[in-house]
Amino acid sequence: GQSLFVGVDEYDAPTNNSTLAGGNTGLRKGILDNVQHIESFFKENLFSILKEGCSTMSMNDYGVIISKYFLTGVIPAFRACISPLTATAIVSNNRSLHGICGFSESEVKAIVKHYLRMNDQEAEPLLHSIRRLYNGYCFAMSGYDKSSSPLPLVYNPHLVLHYLSNFQSEGFVAKPEESTAVHSTTILKSIADVGEFSVNDLVELIVSKSVQSKIKTEFGYSEFLSVGKDREITWSLLFYHGILTLSPDGSMRIPNDIIQSEVLDRIAAFLRTQDKISALIVPAIRNLKAGRAEEFCKLLETFFSFRAVRSLQTANEAVLQGVVELLLDEPSNRIPELRLVVDGSKEPGKGRFGFVDIFIPRQAMAIGSEQTCVVMELKSATLEGLWKGATSRKSDYKDLESLREALCSESESSLLSRKYTHWSQGDGGWTTVTLESIMEAGVKQLQRYMQTIALGKVRSYDTSRVLDSRVNIDHGLDDLQGYVLMAIGGARVLVRPVDRIETECEYVRALQL
Repeated sequence: GQSLFVGVDEYDAPTNNSTLAGGNTGLRKGILDNVQHIESFFKENLFSILKEGCSTMSMNDYGVIISKYFLTGVIPAFRACISPLTATAIVSNNRSLHGICGFSESEVKAIVKHYLRMNDQEAEPLLHSIRRLYNGYCFAMSGYDKSSSPLPLVYNPHLVLHYLSNFQSEGFVAKPEESTAVHSTTILKSIADVGEFSVNDLVELIVSKSVQSKIKTEFGYSEFLSVGKDREITWSLLFYHGILTLSPDGSMRIPNDIIQSEVLDRIAAFLRTQDKISALIVPAIRNLKAGRAEEFCKLLETFFSFRAVRSLQTANEAVLQGVVELLLDEPSNRIPELRLVVDGSKEPGKGRFGFVDIFIPRQAMAIGSEQTCVVMELKSATLEGLWKGATSRKSDYKDLESLREALCSESESSLLSRKYTHWSQGDGGWTTVTLESIMEAGVKQLQRYMQTIALGKVRSYDTSRVLDSRVNIDHGLDDLQGYVLMAIGGARVLVRPVDRIETECEYVRALQL
């Protein structure tokens, strides 16, 4: 005989299926009875037997019958039935064991090249898509301090394999988010439009890009059903279900495009119920393709008017991009950060790539005026930077509130003449410029990007064209309509249209996300 190593995968699946199927969001006796029955079954018929197998009372000539056991998917709320296994320890939050939670970058690259029989250049565009979709996770909570080097982020293994399997058989991936093991959509649906924890908290997450909250490691099933009511429980469950993950500073953030799309879908469903916002969405987006962006600017300003000054104090381009994505009513169509090869003679990391903030391709089967694609370059001047540009004094809340009110009534020329102080990565220090100069730089950059997009898809390694599997490019007669949008202190949004470019290409959103 030999000692056994017992593995239990997706331990929480039975209770998850019971509690989350059908969108259960409240504590009901029937649900509690069902979960208690499941817990009792596994406790008596599995884990008690495992305990006996681990006991010295069950030793044979080779030692105990079960030498080790390994459980995955153990959410704290569902730990009751493993109580017989008193020696269990959570290892997923241990920094030294971080890699067991998912595939590493090198592992995914090796799998793609071997499984699809690709070389480095052939695999690179596919790896870029997979990285955006499924990378970004970090679950190690212990042993962190500011001197610690960041852990390498890991991929969701289940979805990586799902993607590659579909890509090999079909040549594309129609549903890159599909996973029978993920209950994130149901968790998000259980968050109410209003309440102690509401959709507004998700909006703030998109706007601020991260959230600070304690992660509870011990709580019972009745608390699990407090999702959407208890803030700490809700943030913790969003973490345990992979909707959030850890940042190097200990805060929590959305890990990747798949999860961001799910969160944006939940917020979009809420915004469509808000009269002041929903009435502006459809005409604003329609007019973008017609060459008019004023309605979209008004939509952004209306959204910002509901946000507190504190949340807009340091709202940069990344925040503006999150808000724009949130308000665009076609999440399956837009393409954030479309990747371009802007200089094919350079190596990655040295000016080879450029990224378009927002690209909205034409609809499939479009005709006439519908054959227009929208290209957006986003700029954002924070309240804090505007205050620093105008005065040397340190700001307080009242100062920023007064500044925001002043911005609302200023003319466009007055706004653009304002000075703005920001940290310059290139200069390695603080620099002060005018908003007009930022706008002009944005126009020049967007013109370059649009000219690159007009060339079509990359044909060889040293060409400057589009290199992004999320858009299919073929022969056609699509136009490119460009806009530079600048948010100023969360009070005003200015737009500078860029001349329309006629192309010999057709740009359609790929089935693959």
